[in-house]
Amino acid sequence: MDDDVQMDDDVQVASRRSAFKRVGCAAAIVAVVVLVGVLLVVATSSARSASRRASCDCHLKQLGLAILNYESEFGTLPPAYIANADGKPMHSWRVLILPYLEEHDLYQAYNFNEPWDGPNNRKLASRMPSVYRCPARSDDRPTTSYVVVVDPKTAYPGATGMPAASIADGMSKTIGLVEVADSGINWLEPRDMTLAEATRGVNPSGEGLKISSHHAGGAMIGWLDAHVSFFDDRVDPATLGALLTAAGREPVGDPTER
Repeated sequence: MDDDVQMDDDVQVASRRSAFKRVGCAAAIVAVVVLVGVLLVVATSSARSASRRASCDCHLKQLGLAILNYESEFGTLPPAYIANADGKPMHSWRVLILPYLEEHDLYQAYNFNEPWDGPNNRKLASRMPSVYRCPARSDDRPTTSYVVVVDPKTAYPGATGMPAASIADGMSKTIGLVEVADSGINWLEPRDMTLAEATRGVNPSGEGLKISSHHAGGAMIGWLDAHVSFFDDRVDPATLGALLTAAGREPVGDPTER
């Protein structure tokens, strides 16, 4: 009888051990599944982020090439804006390069005889070409993600277009376009960024217009020769200032190549 009891005890112990093993295996499987799920989410998110950044890069290149085509036809870069007789900005460079973005119909629909927000032109706001919006944005507002830096020292002094030959620092070493996460600037509006705003740095703290993006760790920069770089948050504001001037002759190269 004792042998029978001992046998029952052994069976119960073995059964419990088997149950523990099953529970342990199940827990391990669940943990692996959860881990794989997390890794897939991270990988998918990372892939999406990389894809959006690549598309943003492409947008800046398209804009840079359109600007170069404008310069090839007119002999100067597009002016930052066209002003009226009183010097008030009326039309943006973003409108002037529309024909070089294959937006001929939109360009023809724009009326240069009224301001950018006149009764006809304001109706065109919703037709903003997708090239002016960073793909990492989640909104569909007709506000631009890309601006030029307007200042007498930059390639965009204002209402006057600058000839490429006047870019003493070199087209490949002078910044032409910068990215802004939430500019609040209607794409038709003849308003961009000042040099003081641009030289705050990349993704600086505080409010106001600044070089910034929806990409982690930095923002996109378009050079005058249409190549594009990604400047991280650590770029020195003084370096930005040197790269934004058109004829300062500062011995500064692309910080992303260091």
